[in-house]
Amino acid sequence: MRKRHVAHFTFCDYKIDTTIRTIVTFHRTPPRFYKMSGFVVGAFDNVTFSLKVVTTKASITFPPPFGGRIEYKDAELVSVEVNNLVMEEPDKVAYIGNSIEIFMHSPMFGYESWDLIHFMTKMLIPTFEYDEVEAMPFKKTFECPNGCLTCSEMVELVIDFERTSGHRAHKSWFGGIDCKWVNFEGMRYVFDGVYCIKYGS
Repeated sequence: MRKRHVAHFTFCDYKIDTTIRTIVTFHRTPPRFYKMSGFVVGAFDNVTFSLKVVTTKASITFPPPFGGRIEYKDAELVSVEVNNLVMEEPDKVAYIGNSIEIFMHSPMFGYESWDLIHFMTKMLIPTFEYDEVEAMPFKKTFECPNGCLTCSEMVELVIDFERTSGHRAHKSWFGGIDCKWVNFEGMRYVFDGVYCIKYGS
């Protein structure tokens, strides 16, 4: 029987669980022979948490209904911890593969809500000015000794990445550390074995 080509999708449009399900549907090779690393469909969907980011200087906070915070450009990163973690099955296998690479790109000028945040901060502190920072990619590869990762292990890797990769410490959000995008919303597929973290504000 002639093999059918695997459909290709951009990681911007699909979450990883949808991507894997679609590939298995369109590929006629039996799943047991399909050697792609990836997340077990649905296993990591119900894991939610936020990042508690501590810096060396008190942040600028916005009143309701806007909320949020922004850091002074001379503030440095102190720590990153997991906060408000909801995880029903911490020992459930979430990812299968020998390694996983997390790749992130620093948010820059022109990012979502930039104009609004800039306007509000200038109202609070008229003399406050921001430095534009060069966009930078950050990546780190983690080995999976058992050929898989549980939900709790996956959360630990995300926190480790934010602590050690330089991504969170990079002063790319209005010239300061990014403490706005901290609500974990899932892992997005880039290509086999490589994922980026999706954050909400």
